[in-house]
Amino acid sequence: MTIMYKRSRSPIQLPRCEWFALRGLTLLLVALICSSRAETTTFSEGSHQKGVAATAGVAPVAARADLCADVVAGSVLEVRGGHDSSLPQDSAEEIVERYLAADRKAANKSRFHVQGWRWHTLSLVRDARRMEMLALHQLSAGAGGEDEIAGIEKAAKHVVDFNMAGLHRIEDELFFPWVRDKLCAGDDHEDLKEAFREIIDGIDEDRRHVSKLGQAMREQAKIASSTEVNADRRVEAISNVARMSAALNTRAQGVLDREERLLVPAVAKTVPEKEQKSFNNRVVRSLGILDSRVHLVGMHDAVWEGSDERERALFNEAIPVLPRMMIPRWRRLLYEPVAGVLDIMKKD
Repeated sequence: MTIMYKRSRSPIQLPRCEWFALRGLTLLLVALICSSRAETTTFSEGSHQKGVAATAGVAPVAARADLCADVVAGSVLEVRGGHDSSLPQDSAEEIVERYLAADRKAANKSRFHVQGWRWHTLSLVRDARRMEMLALHQLSAGAGGEDEIAGIEKAAKHVVDFNMAGLHRIEDELFFPWVRDKLCAGDDHEDLKEAFREIIDGIDEDRRHVSKLGQAMREQAKIASSTEVNADRRVEAISNVARMSAALNTRAQGVLDREERLLVPAVAKTVPEKEQKSFNNRVVRSLGILDSRVHLVGMHDAVWEGSDERERALFNEAIPVLPRMMIPRWRRLLYEPVAGVLDIMKKD
């Protein structure tokens, strides 16, 4: 048998037995190659099927991850008792506003009886604005005497260390724990209670920001009143007091607006009036006799400065006659010695 190779210059002569052996080896190699290709195809198809199965197995995991993300974000889905249920996508405020709109008569401000807390917040808003005006006055008037220079620290001490600190102590120790218990506790109406929790948490965050602003403003007022700083440093500190007081006023007013719109009517609707009045007495007692008198003067002046006749009528209704009669005297003897420096508009 003669086998011709293209690259061979002469034919290669093989015996017939060797030729059959070579032919058998070639056929064996072809068979092995075909078998290998078939296995490769089978493996590829099997891998594809396994891949589909694996993908199908991953999908529930991804779905569970997405569900967890939704729950953490407070959005669409939650799991209770092994069943999926959809939560409204509305904001917490919208949920609460719908709850209040269902019975506006019950959610009326006149049925809210922790008014001192409202007016205390209003007093802080007013004091922050007066603090800003005092700082701006000192900037425009230039260097003053020692009493005037020291006055800005005295004013800041009243606004931050007395008024704001007193309000936040009452809120931290009494008011907000009480409100959370009344509006957020229990297992029924979980969506509504979660909405109240979110709203109160947001208010708490704003209150912490108000506190930080107050403390920063207090430090700048201390620098502005120091006799050891030069004129440029004093002007810079007074300017900082003005800016921080303005920011404090804006943030505190925002807190008050949200409380008035959501918490006040919710408490009025949810908590019996007798229970509210009992709690209000606890708040008054916790302020102390002397401090409560100073706070009452500030609350009165804040209400009257607002020129809202309905609010004035509510004040006269909520505050007994005798304390109201004592307000002018307490203003003169107790309030003006510590807060009179803020009355810059009266001096002008």
